[in-house]
Amino acid sequence: MSATVLATALAVAALAPAAPAHRVYGSWTSCALGGGGYLQQAAWAPSDTRRIYLTSDVGGVFRSDDGGKTWRMLHGALPAGEGSCMVRGVAVHPANPDRAVFAVGGTWGSQKRGLYRTDDAGRTMKLVHPCVFGGNDRTRAEGAVLIADPKSPDTLFAAPIGEGPLRSDDFGLTWRPMGLSGVFPSALVRDRSHPSRMWLVATARAANEQPKTPKPFEGGLFATEDGKAWTKLSEEAPIEFVQDGSDAGVLHGVFAKSPRVRWSADGGRTWRVYDNPEGFFPETDGNARKDGMYRAIAASERFTLLAGYGANFYVLPAGSRTWKKLPAAAFNEGDWYPAGDAKRSNVPGSALGFVAVEPGHPDHWLFTDWYACYLSPDAGKTWNLSIDGIEMTVFHALAQDPSRPSRMHAGMADIGYFRSDDGGLSLGSWGSKRGISNNVKSISVCRASPDTVYATAPQSWKWTANQLFRSEDGADSWKRMRMKGLPSLAEKGGERINTVVVHPERPKEVYVAVSGTVAKGKGGVWKSTDGGESFAWDSEGMSGAKFFRFDIWTKGAELAVSPDGSMVAVSHDTGRAYARPAGAAAWKEVKLPGPQSYALAADVLSPGRFFVTRREKGVFRSDDGGLSWRQVSSDYANNLATDAAVRGRVAFFTWNEVRLSTDGGDSWRTIPCDVPFRDARNVVAFGGERLYMGTGGNGMFSTLIR
Repeated sequence: MSATVLATALAVAALAPAAPAHRVYGSWTSCALGGGGYLQQAAWAPSDTRRIYLTSDVGGVFRSDDGGKTWRMLHGALPAGEGSCMVRGVAVHPANPDRAVFAVGGTWGSQKRGLYRTDDAGRTMKLVHPCVFGGNDRTRAEGAVLIADPKSPDTLFAAPIGEGPLRSDDFGLTWRPMGLSGVFPSALVRDRSHPSRMWLVATARAANEQPKTPKPFEGGLFATEDGKAWTKLSEEAPIEFVQDGSDAGVLHGVFAKSPRVRWSADGGRTWRVYDNPEGFFPETDGNARKDGMYRAIAASERFTLLAGYGANFYVLPAGSRTWKKLPAAAFNEGDWYPAGDAKRSNVPGSALGFVAVEPGHPDHWLFTDWYACYLSPDAGKTWNLSIDGIEMTVFHALAQDPSRPSRMHAGMADIGYFRSDDGGLSLGSWGSKRGISNNVKSISVCRASPDTVYATAPQSWKWTANQLFRSEDGADSWKRMRMKGLPSLAEKGGERINTVVVHPERPKEVYVAVSGTVAKGKGGVWKSTDGGESFAWDSEGMSGAKFFRFDIWTKGAELAVSPDGSMVAVSHDTGRAYARPAGAAAWKEVKLPGPQSYALAADVLSPGRFFVTRREKGVFRSDDGGLSWRQVSSDYANNLATDAAVRGRVAFFTWNEVRLSTDGGDSWRTIPCDVPFRDARNVVAFGGERLYMGTGGNGMFSTLIR
């Protein structure tokens, strides 16, 4: 590293103390962007409403101690693994704001799922009952499956999948079944006027939707009068429903089918339409920006609050049968990246899944959305974005700029390309405004010409990698490459290009890994010498029914090129590997230990040197263009990165820690990983004197290399 670059790197490193305390996790700092996934349910602590807990589908659970001004991630106290960040619900003790129980886990994930309790506001958590919840299931934005009893401070009710509803009388330490096993609950409601009466909404599921259960789940609305025996009231069940504020015998519910808003006076056996004129609740046309889809309802003593897509709100006074639609609200979003973008698809409320009224403050409302949480202090007249500290972006790729230590290129699921120019404190330069699509899977920067950047992403905003983009101004703007000569990359029936690599010294020489059968004119390695305008098949010596990955999700690069022209290709799906030394005309298959590769990288400062991770078999290095390999670490290894600016630096991520080498893998030291999201999909990258980690659900973090 030159003296100038080193000085710049140290200056960037000095920025770290500027990060506010709620974004610092041990030695790691959370990068500010905001949003990215579905925020789900929120719960105020009844004894201190400045304390709010908030759950999400892929980003874990968050806590605010200042009424939603700032948030902090709590799921670092849960076991490592993606499923621990899929949180379906939360219940807070009525008298103790530090005590809460969380419903944790993906539907069929392999991680430790179940009910977790904290007694110290999420700093530590204990598994109190293993069970299954649909934290990232299609019902994730529907009703509560974990509820507290405000009249009995230590009583909790939970509704996991398969096991059926449970009751705890010691706030989650022990649980007992309440009958009705073998269902897939999506909402649980307790009758405030009859302590033994409960309702449960179950969703129907085919056998192939839940592989660990031998028969389909039955859907419908169920009720119990004694907490033991259950009766099915109806086949059709509301998505969510609440009791009227003044008459507990009246239920207000939202349904998936028309009429979407109904009420019941017989405990849910039959449902009626309201007194509003026909057409008052418009039918949805599928546009999430428009009124017509209702998936969230809440009640206070004075009124019932209904929330619809497009941030449309309705109020029903307690005891009334006539709704009033509220005028369009004002939204205060500050300098948040989508704010003010007329073309943004995620307008406020476009995936609204939860609404609540703060206990004791009927004018204070909250709703969650697919990128944000909003709070209203004035009964819905204005809404303020509440997202400082909440990060929900899913990273596919990170790439350093070796000439600018403060710059980091980021490729993410759903929202696409972003760039940090301040050492990872924040992400800006939203790619969709500069010509690139979403779901940016792979990014490659030319070391000799760092303003030349390549990326693969979808052609048409889908979860596919079938379009090559090129930037020649450091990603200030992007151009769609023509890719002449490549096999069909059509959305239906076409192949995919999940890896792109540019030659470290030649900015117009670029390679892509095409999925499918490896044969001339079909799948394999394709080479371009004109920056991606045209390609020629470059896989002589390779074969196989399939080799390169088709699916966009998880796992790192499958192709790497060294400055001397040597190349290595690995298959995530089959575990096979090929090498082509410098000057060779054909690829040669090589053997690597272990069943599959996870990530591959060239050391661009050491010609002919490559690194590959083989999961439980560890990390392997080649110094002869990929022909032979030796193990340099036996630790379980996921994603890996080499430093394009500092010779000898290599890092990889295990499940809980980062291993760093400064001598090309000959020796390693541990960097403690206090990042809350710890999963195999996390990616790492170097930038100056910082190491970056892009997570599978909580955005990006960085730490000083000490």
